[in-house]
Amino acid sequence: HSEPGKPKHCMKNILCTVFLTALLAGCSRIQLAYNQLDWLLPYYLETYTELTDQQSSYLEQEVDRLLAWHCSTQVGAYARLLRAASTDFRSDHMTVEKLADYSNRVEQFWNNILLQASPAIAGLLLDADEAQLRELFDSFQERNQEWLAEYRDTTPEEMHANYTERMQRELERWFGPLQPAQQQAVLEWADHFQPLGLDGLQARETWQSRLQELVSHRDDRATFNTGIHELF
Repeated sequence: HSEPGKPKHCMKNILCTVFLTALLAGCSRIQLAYNQLDWLLPYYLETYTELTDQQSSYLEQEVDRLLAWHCSTQVGAYARLLRAASTDFRSDHMTVEKLADYSNRVEQFWNNILLQASPAIAGLLLDADEAQLRELFDSFQERNQEWLAEYRDTTPEEMHANYTERMQRELERWFGPLQPAQQQAVLEWADHFQPLGLDGLQARETWQSRLQELVSHRDDRATFNTGIHELF
């Protein structure tokens, strides 16, 4: 709600709330899916390439190990971060700089997961046969082309409307119906939001190309494992 005589202060708080929603949206999805990751992760991977029974068993064991590590070493830090963010909001001490710091810390959590998971993924790639690898990289290419086609078929106006609708929907999941000033803040956010666009696709293709290069030289296992770790 806006306060008479404090429009700038109100808008600052609203914009901070918009920025934090990107963080909270991820947390809500994690809460929904976390206890189902033992089957979600293998299922997701098999949408790229079919695994043998032995590979599926290996993956299930590695997922269990990853979840045990995450529960014992990471979840507490997540909770402390969210409590700190809540305290800053409730005491009106939240700033854009603090939000950037929270966002960077969440990104580091994600990087920790990738690094922890990289040996298991390296193991799967070392065990994959040529047909599985061909299916994997064909899946990458197919999804890249689908993304590119959708991107080219979407006008800037449609993108703006999509971003606005998605952000408003995420905010309303947490805070209920938005007030007019809050709706205006979402519109201003969408006006200034710059999507990755083709740069994002190029980054994805560069990553996939490096992975394919590593796989083609996987006979040198030490170099391969190091390369996968660095790639993640």
